[in-house]
Amino acid sequence: MFAAFVILTRNIDESFKKITLKIFLSFSSSILILIIIFLNKLTPNEHAIMANSLMENFGEICYMSCSLLGTKTSISDQFTPVIQHLSLEVVFRYSVIVLIGFSALFFLIYDTKLNFKAISFESNYIDGLVQKIFF
Repeated sequence: MFAAFVILTRNIDESFKKITLKIFLSFSSSILILIIIFLNKLTPNEHAIMANSLMENFGEICYMSCSLLGTKTSISDQFTPVIQHLSLEVVFRYSVIVLIGFSALFFLIYDTKLNFKAISFESNYIDGLVQKIFF
């Protein structure tokens, strides 16, 4: 989300279509990996191979995040218990917690006197930096 915010603030003068394309291209590799993971679920045999590899190569046992892959292999398996506990009271409570917790940040953002154009990098500087690094 931070990368999307940076892209939005740096390209505020561009069209919505261009900004959306930049955000999509920024997250495209993550989306591709996510699709590959969803389409290739881990079987119990593959999970046992992974746990044994962890023990043999790194001396680590399979903790909860690793064992979660063996028990809850689909998205619906992971979200079903959460959705069962979801109610209007829970949504309201956590919305108020976030609102109160981030209220100081919201006030700072609203009342800022900071000039965002003054602190942003010039495109020539970035182009020169990219050329120095890669060429």
